[in-house]
Order: sequence, then structure tokens, then C-alpha cells
Amino acid sequence: MQLTKWIMAAVLAAPIVSATAYADDTDTTSGSAQGQKDLKMSDLPSAVRSTVQREAKGKQVESIKQDTQNGKTIYDVQFGTGDKEQKLQISSGGNVLSRQPSSDQGSNQDMTPSSSTP
Repeated sequence: MQLTKWIMAAVLAAPIVSATAYADDTDTTSGSAQGQKDLKMSDLPSAVRSTVQREAKGKQVESIKQDTQNGKTIYDVQFGTGDKEQKLQISSGGNVLSRQPSSDQGSNQDMTPSSSTP
């Protein structure tokens, strides 16, 4: 009787353990933030790549992340060094949606909309 209880406990616990392991695995493959995917410059659509090159003006691109907001693909790009780091949000068409100083500089500011177009 005692053995039957242990077997039932193991059978009931197996799906919980499996689901947790699966969830951990999918979280690590989706990028560093929820729903974001890390990219390289070569992965970007040409319009987005052109905008990044124009905006970075030769500065080192630190990170590029692809995200979906309200069903639309956007690209979060961080570039620059030291006190001149900047973050941009770029639409899939290459339009700069917002820009802000990097979070390392105490940017408690909201991202400000930009009217820049490619």
C-alpha cells in the first residue's frame, strides 16, 4: 500500500517537473528580456540597418534586440561608449520611434518620440 502511494505521487509530480523544465528552457532561448530576441547587424532588414548605421555615426553598436509591441516588430538598439551611450527604438520600416540616453546614465526619463525618418 505504501509503495502504491509513492508511485502515485511520482506519476502526479512528473508533469509538473517536466513543465517547469520546459518553461526554463524556453525562457533562455527567447532573449535576455521577455519576448525579446538578440540580433546581429546582418540580421536586420535593410531599412533598419541603414537607420542604425546613420544614427550610430560610426559608434560601436552594443546590442540589438527584436521585440513585438502591439503586434508590430520593433528593434531596440544600444550604441556608443561612456557618457555618449544611446538607445533607440526603430520600426521595421526604419523609422526612429524613440531615443534616450543609456540606462547607465541615470535615465529615469521616458523614451522621447522622434520624428526622424530614413
